[in-house]
Amino acid sequence: MLFGNSTTQPWFDGMITNLTTYTLEPLPRLDRTQSLFKEDFEGRLGEGWSWVREQPQTWSLRNGTLVARTLPGTLWGSTNTAKNLLLRQIPSQSDWAAEVRVSLHPTLDGEQAGLLLYSDDDNYIKLVKENKDRAYAILVREQNQSAKTIGRLPVAEDGVELRLASRTGVVQAYMREGTAGEWRLVGECEPLPRTGLRIGLLTHVSSGETDRSAEFSRFRIVQP
Repeated sequence: MLFGNSTTQPWFDGMITNLTTYTLEPLPRLDRTQSLFKEDFEGRLGEGWSWVREQPQTWSLRNGTLVARTLPGTLWGSTNTAKNLLLRQIPSQSDWAAEVRVSLHPTLDGEQAGLLLYSDDDNYIKLVKENKDRAYAILVREQNQSAKTIGRLPVAEDGVELRLASRTGVVQAYMREGTAGEWRLVGECEPLPRTGLRIGLLTHVSSGETDRSAEFSRFRIVQP
């Protein structure tokens, strides 16, 4: 991140001028965290989860993984047809982050899976691995049916780890490939009102149909 500071300095001929200096600060350390919740996807889902438009026959838990069919649907704008939104209440803490590993090889336009910060169908923030000519990690914010892509980074591997971090006044989206690589900032945006806000998972394809499924593992909520 780049921060500017303006200072007033005398010039050599006695004139006064403004000098702006910039300091490049590194991204915050993301490995120093306290666990608030962890989902192992073993046997049955943990307490506190709920579904929006659940399709029970299209998801299952297998060996520590949630496997969910990537069904036709979308949340973009006024069309709210995405199914199997799996959600839980956000923590009471003001600063927290949700992380998950997503495995998906999307080939259709709009085929995606990832994290969803959800107030309702018309007010949400999502960080997904999505196909747009190729695979990207994409951050989207929608408020009052007005959706906007905030940022995106190319993804090379089938498996990617995604992180949505809620801090005072900002939501930051990160991704990393592998399990021990560097977190990379996808983008950041204004938060949504906290009332009724939930965090969770989604997968859908906005154009066409596919038999593919997304695999989610290592979901956790932490306090940075």
